[in-house]
Amino acid sequence: MMALLALGQACWGNCRPSVRVLAVYSALMCLAGVAITGSRGGYLSVVFGLGAFAVLSLWAVQLTYRSRFWLIFAGVLAGAVVILGGALFFMSQSETIRAGSCKYTIPPICAR
Repeated sequence: MMALLALGQACWGNCRPSVRVLAVYSALMCLAGVAITGSRGGYLSVVFGLGAFAVLSLWAVQLTYRSRFWLIFAGVLAGAVVILGGALFFMSQSETIRAGSCKYTIPPICAR
């Protein structure tokens, strides 16, 4: 949630550039934290949250910058492909990581 709020401040906020850079940094660190956890639910919530952010941002762009809408739409579409591909990759790797980490735990816990 904080990552999306920081991203909104960075994209649509009316503030100094240093605040925007700090907002982008905090959003990236929040998203990196979700990526490190290995939570597939976290990955899905980030993907759907970013999707909602993209749709609402495109709507705002369409209302304010009609001449640049298709260029921004193409950029958002390319970003969505990259994010969805990365999310699917991390989701497929998280099961492998969890299965591989079982050998370092106490055997009765792994048997469950």
